[in-house]
Amino acid sequence: MRTSSLLVALATSTTTSALSFPFSSKLSARQAPALSPASAAPGPAVPIPAAAPSASVAAAHAPGIAPLGDPFPASPAGIIGKGAGGGKGGGLPDIPGMLTSLIGGMATGLPVPKPSIPSSGPSSDPDDDPDDDPSDDPSDDPPNGHPGLPNPLGGFPGGNPLSPSPKPSTPAMGGSCPAIWHKISADLVEKFTDGAPMGQCNDQARVVIRIAFHDCAAWQTSLGTSAGCDGSLYLAKEYTRSENAGIETAVPQFGALAQSYNVSVADFFQFAAAHAIVTCPLGPTVQTFVGRQDRTTANPEGLIPNPRASGSDIVQNMQDKGISPAELAALLGAHSCSKQFEFDPSKAGAALDTTPGIWDVDFYGQVLTKKAPFILPSDLVLSKQKGVSGPWKDFVSDQTGWDKAFAPAMTKMSLMGVTQEGLIDCTSALPPPKDSSMFRVKPRFARRSSFHLS
Repeated sequence: MRTSSLLVALATSTTTSALSFPFSSKLSARQAPALSPASAAPGPAVPIPAAAPSASVAAAHAPGIAPLGDPFPASPAGIIGKGAGGGKGGGLPDIPGMLTSLIGGMATGLPVPKPSIPSSGPSSDPDDDPDDDPSDDPSDDPPNGHPGLPNPLGGFPGGNPLSPSPKPSTPAMGGSCPAIWHKISADLVEKFTDGAPMGQCNDQARVVIRIAFHDCAAWQTSLGTSAGCDGSLYLAKEYTRSENAGIETAVPQFGALAQSYNVSVADFFQFAAAHAIVTCPLGPTVQTFVGRQDRTTANPEGLIPNPRASGSDIVQNMQDKGISPAELAALLGAHSCSKQFEFDPSKAGAALDTTPGIWDVDFYGQVLTKKAPFILPSDLVLSKQKGVSGPWKDFVSDQTGWDKAFAPAMTKMSLMGVTQEGLIDCTSALPPPKDSSMFRVKPRFARRSSFHLS
């Protein structure tokens, strides 16, 4: 089966292929097997532990992430309230209020403790090619890291440019993850590994990650909640556009599969992508929410990044979506598990690194040294683009740092244009990460990052 390159699904504006997340290439996905949407018995919600602070958090490449809400509401609720009988003077502790404050300080107005994250120093470029992009000037980089990657454990002060929606609830206030998502998760395991060697992820996993990006990427912050991650890629048949070339077969398959479970198509695309990522060996757990509203109105055309554009144009396109250059560098690493089919048909099926079934950092180094089996021009120019090149080089030898940067950036992307009030955290329905000595050694603390909606 042929499939597109992964996460950065930058599509061409002509009839040539879309690259992946952000840059993708054409795939020819087989018909998805009909999976029974039979409901499963509800089980207890599984709490999601916050990630432990680490001395090697490369995700702290800087402070400038586009924030997602205000962790300090204007009217904080008291911790100590009236007793159960509402009598005067003192009373019992307000246990629910105390627990809510611990979940993120969102309802109580109490600040969320933030870990101290060291900055990462500069790294050397293994590519001494004198033709390197002159815009890759190390003097322009911050002396202690690179701007734009979020602290995965802390809140996000300053408001939410991704969505002008009302102040969101905490995931806990939205309710427990519905049992159907645990059923869907169990069904997807085989779908994303069938036919792949040694438990690696397959072409179905690759294409759904690209689909998740394309459903969200026809959006920019100025559109607010009128577009974004809304299922319109399938429901409004946006997949027929030239900018979505290569996923025109797979989108209807995954869209119909979502409908067979009677769940939101928008939610299904994002949940399936997060599932595919953690299904790949070494893939991180991406915090995943459900509760999006599907739309049958098409999103604007021409907002998905063009894979043949210059590095600066691609960076600007993503910044218009609230994605920083450093976050873009992290998201591009999904090409570690990607292949191209349409960009160069003479080399259809060529992988973008030598281990396309494993979620590793080989992609970053192999682009810099020009030793990857196939290099998309967008990857090459972005590896040298100001603001992107620094984190790119850091990820070459830092699997944990990349995971910590990628997971919250992916969650952020999955909420573009989404009204966040009432969303439910369904991360607990995802399968556990694959730890195996046959792939790489990966510290367990790198698996999960806590992404706060406020």
